[in-house]
Amino acid sequence: MKKQIKIFFILFSLLFFSLSAQQNKIDSLFIELKKWQGKSGYTADTTLYNIYHNLGIQFQRSNPDTAIYFLAQSISKAKNIKDAIKEAESIQQTGWCYYVKSDYEKAMKEYELALKVLPENVDEKDKIRKQKVYADTIVQNVF
Repeated sequence: MKKQIKIFFILFSLLFFSLSAQQNKIDSLFIELKKWQGKSGYTADTTLYNIYHNLGIQFQRSNPDTAIYFLAQSISKAKNIKDAIKEAESIQQTGWCYYVKSDYEKAMKEYELALKVLPENVDEKDKIRKQKVYADTIVQNVF
């Protein structure tokens, strides 16, 4: 019995600290968002893309509708900085949110759109980024 109580306590502690760490990350992202909102230019849009994209990722499982909102914001910023790979990454993650919500038709549409948005030709430095988005999209289509 004591062993079971210890195991329960350890698992509960791990869960608590994991959730606490996730909340800390979300809080940090909101602090950064307040600093950068209202700013313009390439650096601001790139930073805001990263903040919105990361907020979307953080909310994917716990609140997919909130994640979809933040990912839509990141898509807008990716378009502003003309980064089709970042745009495709956020579209692909939006597809995952619809998958989590069991809206498989919308998920598939987002995955297909992510693949369409990916540019045909990219420089050497962007090849890996493009391949990662492509592979993630294909893998998520399978599941």
